Amino acid sequence: CTCAPGYYGDNCSLECEEGFYGGDCKQTCNLCPYGCNKYTGDCRDQCSKPHRLRDLCLNIPQNLSYLRDAPEIVESNFTSVKLKVNFTSSKIVESLERIKFYMVQHREDMSSTWNNSPYEELKEGITNITVNGLKP
Repeated sequence: CTCAPGYYGDNCSLECEEGFYGGDCKQTCNLCPYGCNKYTGDCRDQCSKPHRLRDLCLNIPQNLSYLRDAPEIVESNFTSVKLKVNFTSSKIVESLERIKFYMVQHREDMSSTWNNSPYEELKEGITNITVNGLKP
């Protein structure tokens, strides 16, 4: 399993240190002289290069919404995990547009390929989500 963007550690309870972002905090903010958003990698101020390169330096806001807190693991076995996700408005940092749908992403440890769930309609409140098909 991989921690949600912005978090790392055995229980995914540690926040990314300065200069790192994304799932398990494995991506770096190389081209962001003033640091970056721990969830999306967006530069805080400007890029050191004037280019917009995904996963390096985003000088044009990506406008991604994200959760303030990592989901809680409710139950797990070798091939699935059940998560409790808090979709209350106070727990979501929203982009300029109102969120209507969400998608769960997961990947195998040390893999660069993400597995995407189908889009689901976002309903405010606490939701249980089960991710199946995991490799032991």
